[in-house]
Amino acid sequence: MIFAFLSIILVWYISSQTLLGKRIYAVGSNPEGAVSRGLSFNKITILVFVFVGVLAGLGGVLYTARYATINPADVARGLEFDVISAVVIGGTNIFGGSGTALGTALGCVLIGILSNGLTVVGVSPFWKACATGFLILAAVAIDNLVRRRQEENFLLAIRNQRVTK
Repeated sequence: MIFAFLSIILVWYISSQTLLGKRIYAVGSNPEGAVSRGLSFNKITILVFVFVGVLAGLGGVLYTARYATINPADVARGLEFDVISAVVIGGTNIFGGSGTALGTALGCVLIGILSNGLTVVGVSPFWKACATGFLILAAVAIDNLVRRRQEENFLLAIRNQRVTK
C-alpha cells in the first residue's frame, strides 16, 4: 500500500510539476505538434515505457515478497478489464494527452469498492462485469459532454474576441 501511495505521488509530481511531465502530455495529446515544436517523440515514449516497466518490476518484487512465490502465467490474469476500467473511469482519455495520477487512483478505488461490494452481496461475475462496463460508458459519456462544453466555450470566446475588435 505504501508503494502504491509513493507511486501515485511520484507520478503526480513528474506529470504536473516538471517540464518532463508537460512534454509527456504534449507527446500524448498531439505527437505531430510536439515533434514540430522540437520534442523527441521516440525519446519521450521510450522514457515513459522504461519508467512504467520499472514500476511494474518493483510491483512484481513486492508481490513475490508478500506471497513468497510467483507464477508469471497467473499474476494479474483477468485484471486487464479492471485496469483499463479504472484508468477510463479516473478520467484518462484512452487516446492520450489527458488524465491525472490522482484520477487513476480514484478510479482504482472505485473499481475496488464496486468489485468487493458486489462480491460481498453475492453478485455473479457476469453482472460485476456489466456494472463495470456501465461505469465505463458513463465515464466516456461524461468525458464527451465535458469536452464538447469546453470546445463550445473556446469557440464562443474566439467569437467574442472578434466582435470586440
